[in-house]
Amino acid sequence: MKKTRTFSIILFSIAFICLALKAITESFPGTASYINADGFLIEPFFGLLPLAVLFITIGSLLVIVQIIHFLVRRQNNSINK
Repeated sequence: MKKTRTFSIILFSIAFICLALKAITESFPGTASYINADGFLIEPFFGLLPLAVLFITIGSLLVIVQIIHFLVRRQNNSINK
């Protein structure tokens, strides 16, 4: 379970980095979102948002699996005593 815990921490860290990069790039004029002449919204680093959501979702599922594993193991230990 230590590998799962480490992997979930890594996923949450990567998600935070993706969200931070998206927020930071919006402050620079060359990478800020804008609407072109045809009315289309242009967001240069939009791909970071779905990646962050994906990593947060997977990390959350891993945490839920860890909690279930802990509770099952605790219940088995209390039954065996």
